[in-house]
Amino acid sequence: MGAGGKKITSNMEDYLEAVNYFESRNGFARVSDIAARLGVKKSSVNTAFKNLAGKGMLKHERYGSACLTAAGKRLACELQDKEDMLFRFLTEYLFIDHDTAREESCKLEHSVSGLTLARLSGFFSFIEKSLPSGSLNGLESCVKRIRVKKGKEKR
Repeated sequence: MGAGGKKITSNMEDYLEAVNYFESRNGFARVSDIAARLGVKKSSVNTAFKNLAGKGMLKHERYGSACLTAAGKRLACELQDKEDMLFRFLTEYLFIDHDTAREESCKLEHSVSGLTLARLSGFFSFIEKSLPSGSLNGLESCVKRIRVKKGKEKR
């Protein structure tokens, strides 16, 4: 949800994350940078910026740069944390290649519940604190032995 209970779509969340990415590197985000990163037209970025500004997530000068508000920054950071946790699970425990894991964690972050993330965090804590080092030997070969039925695998 956005400021004042206004719904933020997964598409808008992608824009917030992209702005956060450039803002953390350059101190601001330009329409052209966001368009290139997301593979969309500049006019689409301008429309999204207008919508996000109306929801209190972003400040944007027409034909200028954009920066996140405190609420926008908070949401963008939450989304990035979700994506990072999912990416970690996919790569470290399911042994998905990095490119596929990045793409899928980005998609999953928009729909995964707070409960699922909390449980995933608990899973990581258990594995790291409770199991002896090396006790997961064999996990990779076990996970990779499981085959996807024909037509179900993406790659």
